[in-house]
Amino acid sequence: DYLYYIEGDSFYNKLHILDLTTNKTKTITDEDVKEFTVYNKYIYYVSNKDNQLYKVNILGKEKQSIFTDKVEHICIESDVIYASDITDGKAIYRISLDGKENKKILSMENSLMNLYIIANNQIGILKKKISDNYICWYDLEGNPTKNTSLKELYSGLGIYFPNLTTFGIYDNNKVLINTNYKRFVFEEI
Repeated sequence: DYLYYIEGDSFYNKLHILDLTTNKTKTITDEDVKEFTVYNKYIYYVSNKDNQLYKVNILGKEKQSIFTDKVEHICIESDVIYASDITDGKAIYRISLDGKENKKILSMENSLMNLYIIANNQIGILKKKISDNYICWYDLEGNPTKNTSLKELYSGLGIYFPNLTTFGIYDNNKVLINTNYKRFVFEEI
């Protein structure tokens, strides 16, 4: 078993792997890493140097450029990368694992905090209307499925913001999804 993590100071973060059996640590890349996810023996990460998406194998070899636009908030679901494209108004793009195909699927117009979540094969975007905030749900192709008012969610199923960097969905005080804006890490409880 292995643990992948970012370590450094506020100016430079390296990606490391910790072998939980031997307790030995190895640096995967000397590049400044903003965020990452591990999927199918590859590490997909955003470089702080250019905000582009790259992949390396789990040993830190075979580096490939996957998407050359500036991105943040990467997530992989059903063998597809989803990323927020900074150069396109933080629109959400579907990107193939090899980077050969990409497609804009959602605009982030009228969204709150340019945040999206992926859960249960759906994309949820926090949006704002004059009278209410709501989550707009889409399938993984970007087709709308439903809107859920936050007022509705406050009765039973709800949204919480314990601080300015965390967003969560809960049901009867049990957290279902937790995400950290900065690292975009999900916990299903």
